[in-house]
Amino acid sequence: MLKTKLFRLFSFILITTTFLPLRAVLPQNCEGTPLLRFLRQIPGAQITVLKPTVFYKEAYEIRLPQPLDHHHPEAGFFYQKIYLSHLDFDRPIVLVTAGYRSTWNSIAELSRLLKANQIRVEHRFFGDSRPDSLDWRYLTAEQAAADHHRIVQLFRKIYPGGWVSTGRSKGGQTALLFRYYYPPDVQATVAYVAPLNRAQEDPRIDAFIRRQGGPECRQRITAFQLALLQRRREILPLFYRYIRENDYRFYLPKDETYEYAVLEYPFTFWQWKDFPCDSIPPANAPAEKLFAHFRETIPFNAYYGEAEVLATQPAYYQFFTELGYYGYAYNDPQVLRALQAVRHPTNRVFTPREARIVFHPELMEKVIPWLQNQGNRIIYIYGGKDPWSATGIELTGKAEAYKFVKPDGNHRTRIADLMQDEQDTILSLLKKWLKLEGD
Repeated sequence: MLKTKLFRLFSFILITTTFLPLRAVLPQNCEGTPLLRFLRQIPGAQITVLKPTVFYKEAYEIRLPQPLDHHHPEAGFFYQKIYLSHLDFDRPIVLVTAGYRSTWNSIAELSRLLKANQIRVEHRFFGDSRPDSLDWRYLTAEQAAADHHRIVQLFRKIYPGGWVSTGRSKGGQTALLFRYYYPPDVQATVAYVAPLNRAQEDPRIDAFIRRQGGPECRQRITAFQLALLQRRREILPLFYRYIRENDYRFYLPKDETYEYAVLEYPFTFWQWKDFPCDSIPPANAPAEKLFAHFRETIPFNAYYGEAEVLATQPAYYQFFTELGYYGYAYNDPQVLRALQAVRHPTNRVFTPREARIVFHPELMEKVIPWLQNQGNRIIYIYGGKDPWSATGIELTGKAEAYKFVKPDGNHRTRIADLMQDEQDTILSLLKKWLKLEGD
């Protein structure tokens, strides 16, 4: 396979090549801007010029050869996709660590706030950053952190100013894990809605959901779920017709998919809650009304489509080997007893079938205390209604770190959603840490 041979060639180049300062790597006859000339000198990199957005002057998509195993580069390489948006060499830089694939070069909130250059990195094994074959041994938090470390070391040659890493949800986890493995690489980190789970199915999430919304709201959610299960003769035909009309192909059989979506309902309701509890249809509502609310709340294809599940299986592998996740014990026992197709509900069913799944709790057992005691210059942002806040950081006051929670916020909570004084505090801290007080 040609790509594998190229990877092995790049391994020799990357092991033996030290990236020189900008002025030393630009031949006199090289065309383009200073940044483009620098990029063209990266061994093995594939560079595509993009149209910059907002205040940026240049933008590029970069396919960077990365070792599958940073401890043993001879194991081969894969191309990791990076988006670079350039404003000026003397501006700070925001490193956006995606937890999944990156399909377009969106501009992060921090990049706008700080008027900063931006590097957005697609996570290894996702999207276009997949090796020829998925050897799951190389999908670890340590290897992903080494990817980001190598990117920082490369681009610090031309961006000597302040660096801040950031990400949301799994991307926020990625930013925190990168900080754990390579503390000096960036001067600050902002982690949005980033969970720190301690188990494959962390019971703190179950406890959180069970106490959300008050008794009346919880009863309404349970009644809605029971109606979906107990009135399946009326509602399943609507489900079948809907997936047929939309040409959905699920990873699991249709009846199992339906029941997993019912089990998922309370989690998704609180994670993305955009409507009040009293908008949930009562159990005796017409089947069409029940199903309309169901499909508007649960994106069937995005969660359970065959192509979508296969594309996100690297995440499920990580969840069930190192990062932890959630189960379905938060559901009312009546709901669990009403299941017919799903006997032992677990998200582990979405992990790669060929992979060996063994959970290693020791990673988070080391990371969480480190963040609490030594994780300096980190800002954590959570939504108070988001189930992922249940496993958010619990600060001890020993590290120079700050946690901001929007009480009624969901998984979309950002700095702009906080109180104005909190926004001002965050911006002040970042400017201090990045030495931008004069901006």
